[in-house]
Amino acid sequence: MNIQTLQTFIAHLRTNKLMEQEKIIRAVKAMQQLDRRIGQLAMLRGFLTPEQVSKVMLSQTQVNKKFIELAVEMGYIDNTKGDEILRLQRDELFSFAQAAVSAGVATLPEMVGLLKPFMAALPAQAAAPAGAGPGDGKPAGLKGDIRKNLQKIKGIAPLPGVVTKVSQMLDDPKTSMEAVGKVITIDPGLVTTLLRIVNSAFYGLRSQAKTVTQALVVLGTKKVKELVLVAGVMQKFKDIPPEEAARFWDRAIAAAQWCKEVGTFLKIPDVDMLFINGFIHNVGELAIYQHFPAEHEEIVKLKSSGTDPLVAERQVLGGCHADIGSFLFEIWQFPPVVIQGAMIHHYPIGQIEQMKSIKPEAMIVHLAATLTGLDSDIDPYEYMAKIGSLADPYRARLGLQNLVVEDIAVTVRDKTEEMKKMFKFE
Repeated sequence: MNIQTLQTFIAHLRTNKLMEQEKIIRAVKAMQQLDRRIGQLAMLRGFLTPEQVSKVMLSQTQVNKKFIELAVEMGYIDNTKGDEILRLQRDELFSFAQAAVSAGVATLPEMVGLLKPFMAALPAQAAAPAGAGPGDGKPAGLKGDIRKNLQKIKGIAPLPGVVTKVSQMLDDPKTSMEAVGKVITIDPGLVTTLLRIVNSAFYGLRSQAKTVTQALVVLGTKKVKELVLVAGVMQKFKDIPPEEAARFWDRAIAAAQWCKEVGTFLKIPDVDMLFINGFIHNVGELAIYQHFPAEHEEIVKLKSSGTDPLVAERQVLGGCHADIGSFLFEIWQFPPVVIQGAMIHHYPIGQIEQMKSIKPEAMIVHLAATLTGLDSDIDPYEYMAKIGSLADPYRARLGLQNLVVEDIAVTVRDKTEEMKKMFKFE
């Protein structure tokens, strides 16, 4: 249905006092935030997981097929669900209803109750979805070619050869740590980055590891593989101006520390991977900065004119930095929870509530991104006052009812400052 039908429905709600004006405004704003690309809508409906979306996107770089067509071929959804997603993308009224539920304006049964009599009273031609036809369609305002840009990202994605070799070696249980250490030392930059991470406050070693082999023996195979991948990511994006790199990684450290503290409170089994997830969740920003300089300048101009940052990225690139980051993590074969954390970290919390496949670790990354997104220049008292309210929507979903966020904030601040000393970018 077109925008005129939606306007008629909103007028119907107001005239008959079926929904308060404040709630209508909230629903409209939520609709404006709704990412109406096919993959994101499929996630919102619970038809696809974030990692499945990344896999379909990766397949799109290899064959010239539409997203829905590939998702069906890969066995992730059937044609019925594909048709529903297409309707959600094209149908303004359906999108408004979905946004209203996401914003907490009404429950799904309440929205169905409001829509049924309205739809029944519409003329038959008005009730038909607008623009129905074959293909995926494309939301208005997107001029960036996401397929072309994903192909470019795939081309620049390979991590340093040493990282790939070490990952392969660590998958072989017969490989000795000494042999792994010798391969790592081939890349001095990787050695420096790896030792910085190992000797940071996060691992709390009693004495600093002076050699890679020593670090490997202390940490063990699983942690080393994770750390080598992270060090490789940091090396991959080393051609960033120092001020920009410092700003990015300082915030990354803070997000990682928030993830660790909240994960420890919740007794998450693999808090090390959760720390890493928070540390690299925003790496898509660096990919745009380093590999799409012209597009980055255009995005900056749009943001300076008042365009929402994510909207600006989607307009220019066809996708945002969260999409790019999760796509890279799929190529690098990071665990699904890392892909989830990257992809959803900017989604409105109400939309995530509808994505039943989202893991608690990814929700913790979302919380960390929200808390580190606060303006760093605000008054400390104001900061403490805000973080408590920002954490409230996560409490029931994650079981954080007894978490005193303000106390953890002090720990995060102190440990972040300690760790930042280990990550100086010359």
